[in-house]
Amino acid sequence: MKKFFFLAFIVPCCLSLVACYLHSATPSTIKYQGVLREKGALVNGKKTMKFRITDADGNNPVYVSGNVDVTVTQGAFSCELTPAGINWKTGDYYLEVTIGGQLLSPREKICSTVYALQAKSVDSVAWSDITDKPTDTTTDINDLKISTGTLDTNK
Repeated sequence: MKKFFFLAFIVPCCLSLVACYLHSATPSTIKYQGVLREKGALVNGKKTMKFRITDADGNNPVYVSGNVDVTVTQGAFSCELTPAGINWKTGDYYLEVTIGGQLLSPREKICSTVYALQAKSVDSVAWSDITDKPTDTTTDINDLKISTGTLDTNK
């Protein structure tokens, strides 16, 4: 008997990348939100959840969260996953959710917002490797003067 059911997986920002930049760093967390119902009623309380990111056939996990205690209020819950070392360019990935030992279905395909994690690779690109860059990257300001509220560069 299936103990838990997901009535609504797709909540605005169900699988979305937290769009914050801290000191120009690309975030490496995925915010996951859902609605949990048991026998048609919205669930309240703490639930032990486990999250896995797998390849398309589900046999090869690339991330396993371990047990996570998540607070569920009026059915709604939210948590942050911190997968590391996933090569997002190698194919489709799916999220599996287990609650209280019960694997929920269906698995959810991870869509393009999470694939923005690949953008993190540009953090280490050398300037010499960039194509179509400006040829003059210097800024010349000579004899800069500010007087009577006016900026004069004397050029």
